[in-house]
Amino acid sequence: MSTATPNVPRTNARKIASALPNRDWLDHRRRDTALAVETIAADPQGATVKARGHLDLGTAPPLWAVLRSHLRSGRRFLRLDVSALGFVDASALAALREIHDEALIARGTLVVTGVGALVERVLHLTALDDVLFLGGRRSEHDTRPLIVD
Repeated sequence: MSTATPNVPRTNARKIASALPNRDWLDHRRRDTALAVETIAADPQGATVKARGHLDLGTAPPLWAVLRSHLRSGRRFLRLDVSALGFVDASALAALREIHDEALIARGTLVVTGVGALVERVLHLTALDDVLFLGGRRSEHDTRPLIVD
């Protein structure tokens, strides 16, 4: 028995997406999806890593690799500066919990610094703001530390 389909014009998904307002979230190829990861400070005990660009599940592996390499090399106290992120995916931030747990197992910490409104909102929506150690809106490397003699 054959089922008749209604007389609906056939269009491809790209045409449908282009007709919708705010369609950029549908087609990630239309925006810059690069993530730059840089270790900006390191010593035998810890490291500060800065992430710039767009952090999502697809761009996150280099960030996880850098953070894990610091943990494997004995740096237990990690700081992740997220002040230069333009986009954050909840699934990528949820994966930060694994790095956080690995640092705690090594008797260290992962502190997320430079938390702006965008990252703060995603952390709150995923309830990770109650789990991760969060620094202020500024990175520790924005100002020189006070040296007391």
